[in-house]
Amino acid sequence: MSLDAHLILKFLACGLALLSLSACASTPSGEVRRTAFGKANGEAVYLYSLSNPNGLRAKITNYGGILTEMHVPNRHGELHDVVLGFDTLGGYTSGHPFFGATVGRV
Repeated sequence: MSLDAHLILKFLACGLALLSLSACASTPSGEVRRTAFGKANGEAVYLYSLSNPNGLRAKITNYGGILTEMHVPNRHGELHDVVLGFDTLGGYTSGHPFFGATVGRV
């Protein structure tokens, strides 16, 4: 991958993460938390945890805009994670089958 393509991908991923964060942060009871998730290519990778008052919870990284978790309530109100993913950054950096990947035109 060329340097230009890499920068474009990074820009798009950051833009998606910021749009997601701003949508959740603008809700009165929504919560956004940022925690360290590791390092990739010498840069810090963060995990953004988003939640809303209805119980929905999601986690997205600034490493490619990967959705690592999404907990949604079933018809009985019980929360379940509906995303295949890894608990650590290592799973995403070591050749995974694109779990949680943000797919789009480049």
